[in-house]
Amino acid sequence: MTSQPLTIDRRFINLKVGGGAEAGKTCVNLLIDGKPVRSATGRNSEKLEWVSWHVAPLEGKKARLEIVDHASGGWGHILVDQIELSDTARGEAAKRLRE
Repeated sequence: MTSQPLTIDRRFINLKVGGGAEAGKTCVNLLIDGKPVRSATGRNSEKLEWVSWHVAPLEGKKARLEIVDHASGGWGHILVDQIELSDTARGEAAKRLRE
């Protein structure tokens, strides 16, 4: 599934991700010109965890979000929720930035 185009106008894209940890098969991608520039997978867990992508260098660019679910089996799925553009990171990324 691919989103409608969006303009990157904040420093971070924050999203909650869970499910499988298979890069390229169960992931969420940020696409610029149709190519992935950021990607996130779950951790083979149903728990949704915050992921924060620092996208300030991409400000002003048109992007799309792509949810990829091309795996099968126990962790052959991806969970995504609460996608937001923000000037602050969430979760562990925010903690690392404060340290």
